Order: sequence, then structure tokens, then C-alpha cells
Amino acid sequence: HGFAACRGLLFVYGGYDDQANVLTGLYYLNPASLEWANVTEAAAGDRPTARGYMGWTAAGGRLYLFGGEETPDGEVSDKLHELDVSDPDRPVWTDISQPGGPSARQGPAFVASNETVLFVFGGQDSHQVLQNDLFYFDLLARRWNSCHALAESSLLPVASLSPFYLAAAAGSSNGDVIVFGGVDSGGFNRNLYRVSAHACMAQRTSAIASAAFNASDANATNANASRVSETQLPASPNATDSQASASDHARRLLGQPSEGLAAVNVGRFARVITNLSGELNGQLPTARTSVGMCEVEGNLYLFGGMGLDGPLNDLFRFEPSVNTWFQLNVTDPPSARYGHAMVATDDGQSLLVFGGVNAEGQLPTDIHRFDIASEFWEVIQLDAKSDFPPGRRWHGMAMLDGCLYVFGGVGPNATFIVPKCGRYCGWGVQDVLRDFLRFNLSERRWDLIGDGPSQMIASNVAALRTRPEGIGGASIRSPVWPAPRDSLSLVALNGCVLMFGGQGPAGEAFPGAPGLGFFGDLWRFCPSEGVWEDLTASTTGETPCLRLGHGMAVVNNLVVVFGGFTGLYFADLNDLYSFDPVDNRWRRLDGHAQGSGPSTRDSAGLTAAGGRVYLFGGSFFTGLEVSVPQADLWGLDAPRQMSVSDGAGPDIFLDFYDWDVLLIPSDVTFVVASPIHLCKSFFPCELSVTTVGDNGPARRGAQGLESSTGGNETWQILRDGARGIVCIAREGCTGVVLNGVWIKCAENGSTAGIDPAVEVDGSALEIIGGGFFGCSTYEDGGAIRAFGGSKVLLRDVTFVHCRTDGRGGAVAAADATLVATGCEFYDCVAGKVGGGIAAWGYACYGAEEEGELVSVTISSSLFARCSANEAGGALYLGSGDYASLVAGISKTDFKKCNS
Repeated sequence: HGFAACRGLLFVYGGYDDQANVLTGLYYLNPASLEWANVTEAAAGDRPTARGYMGWTAAGGRLYLFGGEETPDGEVSDKLHELDVSDPDRPVWTDISQPGGPSARQGPAFVASNETVLFVFGGQDSHQVLQNDLFYFDLLARRWNSCHALAESSLLPVASLSPFYLAAAAGSSNGDVIVFGGVDSGGFNRNLYRVSAHACMAQRTSAIASAAFNASDANATNANASRVSETQLPASPNATDSQASASDHARRLLGQPSEGLAAVNVGRFARVITNLSGELNGQLPTARTSVGMCEVEGNLYLFGGMGLDGPLNDLFRFEPSVNTWFQLNVTDPPSARYGHAMVATDDGQSLLVFGGVNAEGQLPTDIHRFDIASEFWEVIQLDAKSDFPPGRRWHGMAMLDGCLYVFGGVGPNATFIVPKCGRYCGWGVQDVLRDFLRFNLSERRWDLIGDGPSQMIASNVAALRTRPEGIGGASIRSPVWPAPRDSLSLVALNGCVLMFGGQGPAGEAFPGAPGLGFFGDLWRFCPSEGVWEDLTASTTGETPCLRLGHGMAVVNNLVVVFGGFTGLYFADLNDLYSFDPVDNRWRRLDGHAQGSGPSTRDSAGLTAAGGRVYLFGGSFFTGLEVSVPQADLWGLDAPRQMSVSDGAGPDIFLDFYDWDVLLIPSDVTFVVASPIHLCKSFFPCELSVTTVGDNGPARRGAQGLESSTGGNETWQILRDGARGIVCIAREGCTGVVLNGVWIKCAENGSTAGIDPAVEVDGSALEIIGGGFFGCSTYEDGGAIRAFGGSKVLLRDVTFVHCRTDGRGGAVAAADATLVATGCEFYDCVAGKVGGGIAAWGYACYGAEEEGELVSVTISSSLFARCSANEAGGALYLGSGDYASLVAGISKTDFKKCNS
């Protein structure tokens, strides 16, 4: 018989009685009450025939039955049935058999992988011939795929399997499948195999992607060529079908006949942090810290730093294509130093080194240039009208439009506050710098842009570059200015420079770090505007803690920050963050990466090349007098911003990672026909989607959206089914971010589903702009459902024609923190309470301690024509004996709402 757990119950189906009769009985056991229920006759739908030795497993809250013996004389089945047990006393059978699957058999190993894929291994056919083939059934696309060719190519361990049946199988946490035992031609065996589900599915989609692109229109060949490596198309029934046939098949699977629509499957593959040190060739750099490192044409250049025996002045090149270090034997290099900065020129022909401290404790003021083609060092001779700035170490430096920009650092007169403690315990207040310099490479001239908010700054780049006297003429003042600091990071991005962190006397002090102040602020300076802008308060997401000596690099239009030293713990860090300047959002990344990652450290070299971030060296702080240099090299596949259009076909598979951002053009609609259950199957554990362009639906003010269809605008997501985006923290999902995304579920909420458009449990949900149209559920939360300690931020979001049979026509929040600012709710309806929003505290009945205090904040919002059958036509707020809720409402209008 089959025996499997689903929705907290234990289900039994079929098997044999003591007379060897094949049975059809369906039972479940409630483990809490230890009571059995016979639901054989209560089951509706396409009931399967009697079965024994069949496959029986659970996935995604449903049960699945495959194959098995139908009669005692050996007749076997190839049918696949699904059993909906959302109401266990009235289960519903559905025959979901599809062509192209395994042949009829009994005793197969049958198991679910990551809730959305079913695997079938081996078994015995009606002629008692044992099988060793491998198939998987995609529950999202509802189709069979064979991995048998992959097995024959020895890419899977199953290639060595002998034919067998009656083996046990289980899915592992990483998506692989484990197979044990069974009966083969030699009798019982105890073999244990692991089958790579990821490799099997990747092989299938890759092969079909090639066929689809080869069949595409010749005019689109060049446009698609660059995308083949990152966009893959699922299979049509026959890999040799025409493009039109493949498109028609995809639309049939989606139940969507319309042209110009696409479906998105978001693939979950862990990012890889790789320690390259064990794979390197060539002459490796020795251990060092406070290095200079930058990228030119995909190669890394490393200069100097503090080694175990003192400052260094050697120069290395690392070529990732061959994993090889090359030491460059050059003449007249800069003096040995550490705490300097090195950048590449805009044309990629030279390296520039400035600052640092040498073996004699001096701070050089000259600029050294290394010509990459000739491998020759030279000192840049300054223009006669230019002065040298003060020497410095641990400053920030970036290259932008032919100029070096330098901020802060430690000047020549600094002293230790605590002897022998070094930078970890603070410098003398008198010589931590806040000056902002620019060196014009073509004119060989230093200019002082300013050293505080009272300084004059040129009003545009041209004026700043061409005046030989530096600052003057038509100018403006920067109203704010970063505090003096060193050990900061400075990078160039999108025509501006960004600065983060550092230490200085005005920074935040912590016990155990005497005399040392830390910064965690983020600043931007754009030469075209001529002012510093403090971005700290305007950023969202998980912000890095205060730190110094961290690494910062730009990759894929994102800023990446790694490690450093913090006074919070008086220790080094190895955390990893990205900052997206488009929406000013921080994201923590290290929790989503495969591999253990680098050890804690500060003052490492960090740069990006070829879509990867590389980290070298640095030092590990072990105490007041001990800092140990490192010599390891690490590589990390960087976050990406992926822009997808419907030019790739109606059904696309995206190689999408947890920390990538999916960019959807505003004139493209994606059909979501199946649940996007994050951190399950091949979906990411965090989803971030941003709309680009301005062709989406517009907000229409207090009158609402009068049209039942929402007009002719494009919706970025069209939900064609009963389920939406699901993010559950205990399953590993960390959050969902939707920026400017419009989701349409149905006309006037006419099609209700089990789940809302977005559901979060214990995780974070951030929605900025966009909105929801026609979303409805049988249960709580027509558009959004949040519970289990979730944190929900809604800003400028519109809800139209959302409804529920339960609580919260648009939004339901139980034991969740909710902030809604500038939101609009039109014609939202609840069968119970809260036509627009229902929020309440929640704790288990009989809990020994009161549940966590939750809060709701609503400001500058509008509720119009919302209603509820019970209480709270627009808004319902509640608490109970075991939970409390606090709410604040301001500047919010309620118009024609009733209950």
C-alpha cells in the first residue's frame, strides 16, 4: 500500500489484502487523536483503479499516485493521479496523466523533489521486465520529461544502476534524490544512489533552448544570441517542432490563448562563493593587507600592501580565464607601502597609485602611473600651477571621467590614542581628514573641491575642470558634508561617486573601542550637481552595520560591500551586502550564497571582473596587538539586474538567483499560471521585481478606477490561476520586493483562489508603487496575506476590486507589522471584517506568554467604496487575550465605506 504524510495527516491508499486482492481504499490517520477515517467513497473526481506496489508521495500539499499493479495477474498502470486533500473528508481525485512519460509498471521508486517535481525510477512492467529509466514530471508545467539520455551519458549516477524495482526513495534538502535498496536481477540489494535532480532538469531545458533559438526568426538571431546563456526555453512535445508549434504548446499548458503574453518560471540556483586558492597556478602573492587592487579588461591587478615582514611594492596580475597569477618584473616601482589606493584609468591603459605609508613611516604625495602595455612605472609630473595635497593613508579614491576623486584619510600628523592598538583604537583627532580632492589626469593638476559645508563648489563639471585657479566664479555651496574619516570606501557609478562607512572622531563610539568612532552612512557626490547628498535616511532594506576597512566594488550596476571591522563586536566581519542606486535599497547577500565564504577580515582587496566579485588578502584582527595578514583569493558570482522581454518566446525559464533583480518592461505582461512558491523547487529564496518604463496603469485619484478591466494598460503580472507568490521564512524564504509592479488577477475579483496574490509568513514584503486589480480569495487577504511576524511595507500602492470571503478584502495581517503610506483602496470587499485592511494580533490559545506586540501604521492613504459584511467597512484592527496590537492612523480619508 501507499503511505504518505500530507497537511499534518497520514494517508494510506490501496495495497493487498490477505487474499492477494488489489484494493482501492483511501484512509487517513490524525496523529493528534489517533483516529482513522475511511474516505474511499467520499472522494470525488477521477478515482483511480485498485493499485498495489504503486508510487505514492506528497508534494505541495497534495498527494500523487503513479503506476502500480491493477490486478492479481500482473496488469500494471501508467496513470498519474493527483489527490487534493485540502478538505481531507472530501478529497478530490484528478487524472493528470500526460503523454511522454514512463511506461506502465509496478514497484517504481517515486518521490517528490522540492515540492514541484516528481521523479520516477525503475520498476517492473507487465512482463516482469525490470527497468532502470529515469523520468520527472513538472507539476508547474504538467508534463513528463525523460532524463534517460542524460543517464546514458554518465552525467548522472543513475548511469550505473542495474534494472530494479521496489526501491525506497527520498528527496534531500538540496533537491537531489536518494535511492536505496530494492530488487534487481540478482535479488535484494543494499545499494545507495544519489541522483542530481538539478542536473537532470538543467540538461532538459538547455537542450530545448538550443532547438527553440535555432528555429527562431533570422532577424532576431543577433538579438537573442547574447541571451542564450541565461535564458532557457522549456520543451515543446517534440524538440524538432517549429517555433510556432512550441509557442502554441506553451500557451495550451498555461491556458492562455492571447498573443504577446509570456510566462515566467524563476529558477533557483545557489550563488557560488569559491575559494580559488587551492586551484591557482603561477607565482602567488604572499599574505598581505591594506593592498591596492583593481580590474582591467577582465584581469586583476594587485600592488603592495603590508606583509608579514613589512610593506611591499610588488605587482601581480591574476587572469581568471586560466586561474593563474603572474608577477610582473618591472623597474622603478613606487616605494613599498600599504594603506594606499589604486584605480585603473577610464581607457583601461594605466593603473594609478596614490597615498599610503612607506617603510619609514612617511606618507608619499606623488602619483604613480603604470602603463599596462609597456609594463613601465612612472611618476606623473604635476602642472606648474598645481600643489601637492597632504600625504594620507586609508583614504577613499575613485576614477570618474578622466579625474581622480579622493576623500579623507589619515594625515601625516596623526597619533595613536591607544599605543600599539593601531587603527582599531582610533587616531588623533587633529589629523583625520575631510578634504575632497580632484586630480585632472589630462591637465596633471590637483584641485581642492572643498573640506566642509562652507566651501564653494563649482556648479558644473566643465567649470570645475577648466579654471586654473581651482574654485571660483559661478558656484554653489554644498549644504551638507561628510564628517572627517579614514578607512572608508569610495567608488564611481553612473556619473557620481558613492562613499560608505569609515572611522573618525565624529562617528558612533562603542564600549571596548576607546577613542574610535564608526560610520555607517552612505553619501553621493555628482560633479554635474556639485553637492554632497546624504542617502542614509532614504535607503531601504537591511543596512550594513557601522564599519571601517571594508571592501566596496561596483558590479552589474550594483555596489557590493564586504566585511570590515566594527565596534559593535570589536571584531572583523565577513558579511556581504549590495546596494541598488535605482531604488536606494540595501540587501544582505551572504545568507543566500552557496559555500562557506571568506573568513572575517578587514582591509582586503575587493574588485569586480567579468560579472564576478574577487576578494584577496586582508587581515584578521585577533586582539589589540595582533592582526594576521591573509593570502587567499575568493570569487563570487555577482548579483545581476536581468531585463526580460517577450522576445524570448511565450514560455521562458530564467537562470535567476536569490539576490538578482528581475526587470520587467512596462509594456510586457507575464502570465503566472502556477504558484511561485519561493525557496521551493527551482524558485529563489528571495524575489525582487522592478518595472522599467512608464506604460503601466496610472493612478486615477479619488475617483478610482471606474473601468472594470482597469483600462487598456499593460499589467506586468497577470495571474492565471488560483495561487500567487508565496514566501515562508521557515522554508528559507527571506522576502519579496515589488517595485512599480501591477498585478491583475481577474475582472472585478470574479475568480477567487485559495491563496492571495502575495503571501508572506515570517518574512519581509516591500511594495513600492504599482498595485493589484481584481484579486480575491476564499480565505483571508484578497491581494496580500501576512502573518507569523512578517514585516510589510506598502508605499504608494493601489488596490482595486479586491475581495475575500474572510478578513481583509485587500490586505490581511495577523501577528505582522504593517506600514502603509500613500496607498489607495477602491471597491474592496470582505465577507467578514476589514473591507480594505484587516489586522490583528495573534497568539496560540492557552499560550503561557502573550504574543509579540504588533503594530499598524497608516498614513496619507485613501479608502473609497470599501465594505465588509461584519465590522470595519474600510479598516478592522483587533487584538485578543493572548496578543496585542497598536495602531496609528494619520492624514487618511474614508469615503463611502460601510459595514
